[in-house]
Amino acid sequence: MINSKDIILVDENKSGVNRDAFFEYLNTRGFEFDWLQNVPNTKLIDVILYKRKDPAQRIVLIMHSENIIRLCKECNKPDTDNFLKEKNIFLVHFDGDDECYNLCKMKKEDREHIERLTVLSLNDGLAGEFLKQRYPNFTFTNLRNGHISHPIYHGELGESKLPRNKTFIGFWNAVGEHRKIRKKVYDKLKEKNLLANSLTKVHIKDSVQNNHDLAVTSNSYPESFFKNTFLSFQLPDLKSYEMTNYEIVCEVVNGGDRDDTLYFTEKTLKPIIMKHPFVMFGPKNYLKNLRSFGFKTFGDFIDESYDSYENCEDRIQSIVANVAKLNQDNGRSFYNATRDICQHNLDNLYYLKGKLKSTLWRKLNTVFERPDLNHNTEFFDSLDS
Repeated sequence: MINSKDIILVDENKSGVNRDAFFEYLNTRGFEFDWLQNVPNTKLIDVILYKRKDPAQRIVLIMHSENIIRLCKECNKPDTDNFLKEKNIFLVHFDGDDECYNLCKMKKEDREHIERLTVLSLNDGLAGEFLKQRYPNFTFTNLRNGHISHPIYHGELGESKLPRNKTFIGFWNAVGEHRKIRKKVYDKLKEKNLLANSLTKVHIKDSVQNNHDLAVTSNSYPESFFKNTFLSFQLPDLKSYEMTNYEIVCEVVNGGDRDDTLYFTEKTLKPIIMKHPFVMFGPKNYLKNLRSFGFKTFGDFIDESYDSYENCEDRIQSIVANVAKLNQDNGRSFYNATRDICQHNLDNLYYLKGKLKSTLWRKLNTVFERPDLNHNTEFFDSLDS
């Protein structure tokens, strides 16, 4: 797909853990690449073509979504995809983090510039039918999986043994149009009087991004830990987990009813690291996809049939019904009966974390060694099995 004869250009405008790992791969494998500088008063396409000395050489352009949109706007062609092919440019989408998330929530006016492009997406997450239909000419490699790459989960630092006398924990950020559905979960639980003995917060004005104090009610971490930990405001609230019996998780649902993207974040990983059972509100088939990565869910104890429901409202109603049953004994039996599953999930998370780089490099080997697999989505899907 990409070989040593290509000229590889990478935009400079973003860095991160996953992009650093990608550049490490290129350097270790001996692939030469150059940076695509942001030159004032100069179109990106002019900078790109200037970098090519041999007109017959293919350009592999590795860019984050904002620069792909900018490139399309500046080209201002009725058929940007054909224009790039004529210029012998192979386009690769790589944000370094959150590719699936960014594609799901992209504004319509921006999406219209790129949705018909032929693109290889080195994406974070598992693209479902929703994204594949929205971007029909994208090849999704499912290169990495959410926040597993961020070593920020240290739930076993908890020291106190508090009475587990609360039902569930639910801390939800509902700021922004794409998060309003989480407020509906809260409202339905409140309507059925299911919040009384829980630890629940829903933020509709400020979020942890602009007010870190909202993320923590109490913690057992030393101050130095917060200073030296990536994404420290996303650490689990240790004492709150010790006081509760399960968690209601509201994951990312950017595409509404039709969204079936697996993009698990710290929201999913917090209860796993704290060995907490959970009830999950997420995109369609989220639990099914989660199990495909070796995790176990709780279908022997709650009705998880809602996972396949097409409609978000129907999923919420079913979740509320599950919570009503669990709260009959404060959720205590649910917690006690799921110790083995929760331990398995924690062990599986550590396993996935440990093999993260080998999996990443195995997939990158395929991208950089198999020209016959150009835009073969089925092959990349098979690498996850």
